[in-house]
Amino acid sequence: MRQLQRPQIVLPTLSGTGVGAKAQQENQAREADKPGGEKTLPTHWNKADVRGALYAMSGRKCAYCEIPLPENDRGDVEHFRPKNKVAEASHHGGYWWLAYDFENYLLSCSNCNRNLKKSKFPVAQPAEHTTYQTRRDISREPRLLIDPTLDAVEDWLSVDLSDVDFPGMIRENTDRLASNHIAVQKVNTVLEVFKLNRSAQLFRTRSQAIDEMADADAQGDFQAIRKKASRYAPDSLVYKNLITRYDAQLLPTAAEELLWLLEQFEQEYHDFETLLSRFPGDKKLTRYQHEVLWAFAILWKSPPTGTPPSVVEHWLRGRGLQDAVAQYYEAL
Repeated sequence: MRQLQRPQIVLPTLSGTGVGAKAQQENQAREADKPGGEKTLPTHWNKADVRGALYAMSGRKCAYCEIPLPENDRGDVEHFRPKNKVAEASHHGGYWWLAYDFENYLLSCSNCNRNLKKSKFPVAQPAEHTTYQTRRDISREPRLLIDPTLDAVEDWLSVDLSDVDFPGMIRENTDRLASNHIAVQKVNTVLEVFKLNRSAQLFRTRSQAIDEMADADAQGDFQAIRKKASRYAPDSLVYKNLITRYDAQLLPTAAEELLWLLEQFEQEYHDFETLLSRFPGDKKLTRYQHEVLWAFAILWKSPPTGTPPSVVEHWLRGRGLQDAVAQYYEAL
């Protein structure tokens, strides 16, 4: 899990007259008419602008376990606070009022979302979960799940590279968390809920990363492994820790991370363009290409901290993509 920066944008689907905003208003009206009654939650969070924003924020990987999303799986739009119910509080009807709030979305693999997290959202006892009536106090809710867009993930998590039998185990960073008891609880909860140390795939990946770092050191060429340490790259927490322990000056800059993400989206855009020339009008391919164009527009409108929008605009112009992205940018 890596620190993520949520784009500061207004998405058409979720605001104004967008279908998500309308669904939200309808549910609020239902609540006013019949408190606690059933809500209607159509899946407008799967619209192309919402997904594009999540790809711009996370890259093509799960925000929790960091596995790469397979080519045939766009990932799940995961509601950080569950929209329908809460596993730990049977009387709680879910955070339905956040169902169309971009601040409540993360990009997740289907395993983390549907099999592991599901409707879990633990809070520190004896506190109760926030309700619609107490929603103004939600920032004080003592949640026990890490939000990578709000919490100091990279200060809290440490990768243990000293264990010969289980290399790459993720643990709490005891040097940073000695007196931060709620952060310790969050780390332990996330490790347990998402089984971050109990996955054969993750174990293999971390062992491979250690071998790759040794090869890079032997060859004196760290460029490939630097790219893997980008926050948008799969399994990057381990690579970041490996490089930090070797020479922190080799870590990629925020500008490099953004450039590599733009290059990845550029390749995807042209791949879809090629496929659409062979299968014109294919709705799925068209939707996927729209998502990439939205991702470009969002990075242009709200690039990561420290990067002015003009940098992204210049890059798009140099790649001949500015005109294709402009209409999406103007809609934000």
